[in-house]
Amino acid sequence: ENFDQQLAKGFAWVGTPKDVYDAMMTYYEAIGGFEIASVHVNPATTRFEPAARSVRMFAEHVIPRAAAA
Repeated sequence: ENFDQQLAKGFAWVGTPKDVYDAMMTYYEAIGGFEIASVHVNPATTRFEPAARSVRMFAEHVIPRAAAA
């Protein structure tokens, strides 16, 4: 399965923190909830700083919003 297929199925969440939150919550509602969401950054295609920034943004902006929902 490639990235586009994963994105179409809601398995991959990309974009701004709002985009990621919205995609995550759409998937959450579609499957009846989940207990764990994790961040995966492909080290083969992403340099360290952009990858670290993505993880920080998820931790700072998406997790708190999801925890409050």
